Amino acid sequence: PQARSTSGLDIVAGTAVRGGNSDDVDQPVKITRGKDKPKPGGKRKRKCPQCHQFGSENTMYACGGQGGGAKRCDYFDVIGVRRCYKCFKKRESGESTHDPYTCPSAASTALK
Repeated sequence: PQARSTSGLDIVAGTAVRGGNSDDVDQPVKITRGKDKPKPGGKRKRKCPQCHQFGSENTMYACGGQGGGAKRCDYFDVIGVRRCYKCFKKRESGESTHDPYTCPSAASTALK
């Protein structure tokens, strides 16, 4: 058996290919995606309308009522009296008899 001649081999992507000239092969161009364009004005911060109306600036961006309606506010009821939403929901579903208006989280001084 004769030994094969390696003079006619080209290396393409780590594979030996017979024939052709390496100058004829175009190298693939990697296409990259451009940067994302930011939205004009940025993202709007959602706030709880109940906290905003009844004066709790500290909680209006962290409250659960940021789009769930006035009934979903964690700190105020519909008429603006402080209450605990967790106790309110448990009492409404019958899981607890605890008064949501006397809950320690409703009387928190951090919210005032």
